[in-house]
Amino acid sequence: MPTNPPDEPAEPLDRAMNGYAWATQATSVALSMVMPIILGAVLDRYLPTKPWGSMLGAAAGLTWGIWRLARLKPPKHS
Repeated sequence: MPTNPPDEPAEPLDRAMNGYAWATQATSVALSMVMPIILGAVLDRYLPTKPWGSMLGAAAGLTWGIWRLARLKPPKHS
């Protein structure tokens, strides 16, 4: 009976679910990097803080994104 390596899903549906799980995690990390920049730009637009809101948002987004990448784990599926 052939066996698959432990890192490789057994069936195509499992592979698709694994791919969707990784895509979800990647989107989440990307949004965690981009959203603070957008919020900083919005603050700059309505408050006299230009360009500090965007710069603080970029620094926060980069820091948060790297932290999320460092904690990224393989997705679990049943």
